[in-house]
Amino acid sequence: MKKIVIASFLLASFLYSNAQVDDRTLILSLMPQIGFPVGEVKKTNGIILGGHFQVEKQITNNSRILLQFGGGMLQGKKYDTEWGYEDSYPAIALTQLRGGAKYFMGQHIFIAGMAGAAQSNAEGKKSIGFSYAPVIGYEFLIGGNSDVNLRYDISTFNGYKVELATFSIGYHF
Repeated sequence: MKKIVIASFLLASFLYSNAQVDDRTLILSLMPQIGFPVGEVKKTNGIILGGHFQVEKQITNNSRILLQFGGGMLQGKKYDTEWGYEDSYPAIALTQLRGGAKYFMGQHIFIAGMAGAAQSNAEGKKSIGFSYAPVIGYEFLIGGNSDVNLRYDISTFNGYKVELATFSIGYHF
């Protein structure tokens, strides 16, 4: 996982060093997120808290390519055991590295799609799987550029699927 972080940092540094800052051809973003599980994982896990670091490279006036690294912690739900005491399901740590594209359908509304690799400790073991996410969002100006987006995040690990509905607020700099 350290190699993935180092590779994404080097790629972001390279893209940033070659960017023309005046016309904002390269955008860096920090995106905290909150979400809820859907599908099978919602039986054992609750809210997810996390965030992403994203690099966007503008390729036309209304489209950009994306590179995103981040993840979060999916909290385990509590339950009563057959012996009468309270216990909880284990939390799931999720880390993702994805690439994709963003397309603006108007001045502010966008859709995006991302796909890539994910790492998780689901079912008590570390595993690497495939992750993808369709996104819809709105970009606006507050102290620079910001956006809000809704994402349906799917990660699969050897037959085990983690599906999330998440909300992110991104700050671009």
